[in-house]
Amino acid sequence: MFRSWDLLFAYQFENAKLDFFDKRGEYNLQDGKKNAAAIDRKKHGLVSILKIHAPSGSEMVQKVDFDVSFRHDRVQDAFDNLVLADASGELIEGNEWQNTMLKFAAYFSGYHKSYAFDFYTNVGSNFKFPSLSQLMSSRGVSNYQGIRPNLDPEKNQSVELGAVLKRDLREHPVIYGWQISGNYMKNNYDNKFRAYYLVGIPFAYYDNVPDANISGFETKTSVFLLKKKLTVEFGLSSYNISDKSAFPFKYDMKQTINFMIDHAGYAFQLHWFKEGEQMGWIRQFTGQFVQVILPEFSNIDLHLSKTFNIGKLKLFGNVSVRNMLSDEIILEGLALRDRRYYVTGGIQY
Repeated sequence: MFRSWDLLFAYQFENAKLDFFDKRGEYNLQDGKKNAAAIDRKKHGLVSILKIHAPSGSEMVQKVDFDVSFRHDRVQDAFDNLVLADASGELIEGNEWQNTMLKFAAYFSGYHKSYAFDFYTNVGSNFKFPSLSQLMSSRGVSNYQGIRPNLDPEKNQSVELGAVLKRDLREHPVIYGWQISGNYMKNNYDNKFRAYYLVGIPFAYYDNVPDANISGFETKTSVFLLKKKLTVEFGLSSYNISDKSAFPFKYDMKQTINFMIDHAGYAFQLHWFKEGEQMGWIRQFTGQFVQVILPEFSNIDLHLSKTFNIGKLKLFGNVSVRNMLSDEIILEGLALRDRRYYVTGGIQY
């Protein structure tokens, strides 16, 4: 019935420890007391993946693959050397969580004359456990009613559909080919992790949003020129967000244009983008949230790299400039739209 199939089983074990100490007593702790705890986490995971390569029964469709994956995780957190959990003096108790995930994926590919196509779909669930640092961050601030926020595991039910259509024009003197891709996705969350920030503190705290969802589509059109030495791309993304506080500073619309050159070991990319309005939340020390709205934003990123060989050594260097155009909007403590410079290099043997 099937050409071939593969079955994989795996067991994973993770042992992690976090020594936590918070001395910001003047902000949120009574009588200058300190938050301190040592957390030991043990995580057990059982994974099974079935890959099936099925016959297509069609001359046009050459490849048909199905994947079914199962995963079960169990997490145990033990707190030692406890001093104080939060401003209310409530002690931290250990956690014991377990969740099961099931995913299904299908992939089809084929060609007809000078056209090639791919189609894929993914359906399933996913669980995310709070990291130890995320878990402790939720203890650092009480809400405006003085209640310690809980941080529970996040569950996500997702659906994704995608397709790619390609055209080969190698005989054309200028246009080497083109490609159009698009995908639709929808994610429904229970206990969605939400990152928020305190004024003047540049790292994130976390809590849960009970129900949230995001859906949308992404498309990209690419044109390959001059034997694929030059590529021009146009992209468009649009999202429907149920609660923007659950997706801090996530735009609902983005447009992109890429201009790329790849020749003689040199790679050059000019990336222009325009993002729609973004909204985030800044949490005050009282626990109340303040809404921050960033208007539409467009900018340019520039990347240049060179690769060359010396004997058996392969050397490469890269220079990048992000957000080349200046932006008058400054959100203190958060690096969102600042100009950045990167210089990297490497050697491979």
